Amino acid sequence: MDITKELKNQTESARSHNIDSEEVMGMFAAAQQKAPNVTPHHLSSKIQAQKNRVTDYLASLSVENKEKVIKLAISYARKHQVQKRKVKY
Repeated sequence: MDITKELKNQTESARSHNIDSEEVMGMFAAAQQKAPNVTPHHLSSKIQAQKNRVTDYLASLSVENKEKVIKLAISYARKHQVQKRKVKY
């Protein structure tokens, strides 16, 4: 693979994949210490929302739009959970 100056400049500021992994594992461990009874799935979802800046996006919405987005997310999660139960049992 030929590495050009342009490609080198574009990837210079990119974080190492390993650093991201370690950061997420640290966040997971800290959250688990703070709330030991929480499920791993809940922690994973919370960390994913933080890393993807979903929480910042929701905080920037108006109350009306926030309610719409949250109701839609709950609806999708409920449908997903029902579908998951059907497959499991």
